[in-house]
Amino acid sequence: EISLGLVGSEMCIRDRIGPVRRHVVAAPSYLAAHGRPTHPSHLAEHACLGYAYLPTPETWRFVNATGEEVAVRPSGPLRANNAEALLPALEAGFGLAVQPDFIVRDCLATGRLEVVLEEWSPPPVALHLVMPPGGPRPVRVEAVASFLARRLAQRCAIAIPPISTAGVS
Repeated sequence: EISLGLVGSEMCIRDRIGPVRRHVVAAPSYLAAHGRPTHPSHLAEHACLGYAYLPTPETWRFVNATGEEVAVRPSGPLRANNAEALLPALEAGFGLAVQPDFIVRDCLATGRLEVVLEEWSPPPVALHLVMPPGGPRPVRVEAVASFLARRLAQRCAIAIPPISTAGVS
């Protein structure tokens, strides 16, 4: 199992693959009808679609380039336990949501969704490879797990740009 954010049972073996960048996104139709928030505090005026497995599902946290942090308590008409399940509602213009980069990448590229609050970022969440506990695994299972971990780590590395050290001495 590949798990984003919170990992289930403590009885599972987890390998952290890497961080995943997240965005606040909405459909152009939603933004045209309800306006584009420019500060996280404006989310109180919007329909926010919730993802139950966020590290803090009742509170969305943001940070800007200067390090200022803001926490908001969004509300809205829908909450799901699968980030991908929110896509049809987002594309239909039902509201805004915090979504992982890899889930919305194609929608952003085609213009079906737009990033909002570009000056503010939700903190990245961790991507884990989760396996049940037990004795030695078949070589083929270990091979697939190792392959997935390497490939997904590469994708995570692309999703989060390196922190610039320009001008830092």
